[in-house]
Amino acid sequence: MLHLTKTKKMVGLVALCLGAMNAQANFLSLDTADFGQDTVTYDSDTGLGWLDTTVTDRVTYNEMMDELENNPLLANYRMATFAEYDDMLSRMIPSIYTATSFYGGNLGAPIVDTSEASAFRQYFGNSSKQVIFGNISDGVTHRYVGSNSWNAGQVAYSEIYITPGGIALDPDSTFANSADQVHGWHLVSTGTVDLESGEFFSAADVNAPDMALGGLALFGLVLRRRKSRKGNDSEI
Repeated sequence: MLHLTKTKKMVGLVALCLGAMNAQANFLSLDTADFGQDTVTYDSDTGLGWLDTTVTDRVTYNEMMDELENNPLLANYRMATFAEYDDMLSRMIPSIYTATSFYGGNLGAPIVDTSEASAFRQYFGNSSKQVIFGNISDGVTHRYVGSNSWNAGQVAYSEIYITPGGIALDPDSTFANSADQVHGWHLVSTGTVDLESGEFFSAADVNAPDMALGGLALFGLVLRRRKSRKGNDSEI
């Protein structure tokens, strides 16, 4: 069972470095009723709310799919598609796609813009953890990006330069190997935003992914959920 935990990472746009402001100008860190303060990153360009990866930390893909189908707190969320993921990263941390140097010569550890990497950690993670990872899968392929606050935050992690397009998914792995890491899944929702009474995001019935963008498996999941959504509560 997924144990969802509230986080308070106290992030705001004013806390981000000026060098990252333009790239992240359309992202807002918002509160949610179900998960607490600063737990959704709202993208005003796409209308998607991205749930913090701390909420789904150390959960296997199979467990995540079960939670999406059965946990009422996640009824209005789904796994992001690869196209949504690439679009978000291209604006949140674009230097992940243009790296020319790698830590220790390891292609899995590209050197990125530190202000962009800081924004990624602040928006999706927990300031008490050293490394923040975001994972995504279509049920076959696994993709990920991580950012390490060590060494001025210049070291990122990804499969991009090793196996472009992703690696084979291990559906029963949590991927985490350290207590200083967050290894959650990128879940998204559509919803309403209230900036008048405290920067608040309310998740709405999640839109089905565009099948042309590689969302066939996820589209099937959404249909199953709408037909057989259960009303049992889950622990928080």
